[in-house]
Amino acid sequence: ARQQKMAPMSMSTQKQVGTRCYFEHGNIKFAKRFDPFTHVYMFSIGFPPDLWEHLSNMWNESQSPYMICYHSPKVMIDRYDFDLELITQLSTSMHGSSESHMGYIYKRRGLEDRKAKLEAQQQTLEEEKEEQIQLVKQLEFKCDP
Repeated sequence: ARQQKMAPMSMSTQKQVGTRCYFEHGNIKFAKRFDPFTHVYMFSIGFPPDLWEHLSNMWNESQSPYMICYHSPKVMIDRYDFDLELITQLSTSMHGSSESHMGYIYKRRGLEDRKAKLEAQQQTLEEEKEEQIQLVKQLEFKCDP
C-alpha cells in the first residue's frame, strides 16, 4: 500500500487546531501502540475483523485513557476484547448527508487504578534515583592531578 505525504498545516490552521494536537495519515497496521495519545478517535465504520484484532492488541498494550468510535460495547468489549468501559453514547449525523451513526465514548477500564499505580511507580523511581545520587556522592574520591 502506498502511503501519501500530507502537506504541512499552514500557520493559521496550526493556531486554530492548537499545538498539542497531532494528526497522522498513514497505515495504522505499522503502529504497535497508541501511546502517547490521550484520546484515540476512529471513524470505524467498515473496519475488517483483522484490523479490529490489531487495534485491540494495540489498545491493550497502550496507556491511552480515552477512545471515541462508532461501535458498541458488544463489539468492542465482547467480540474484540478491548480493555474499555463505556462513558456515554450519542447519535451523530454526517454534515450534508442523511447518514447517521451512534457514537461511543469509552475510557480505559481501571483508569483510576492505573493512574495511582503509575504515580506510585514514578515516586519509586524518583526515590531510587535520589538513592543512586547519594551513593555516587559517597563514592567520590580525589584523583592525583
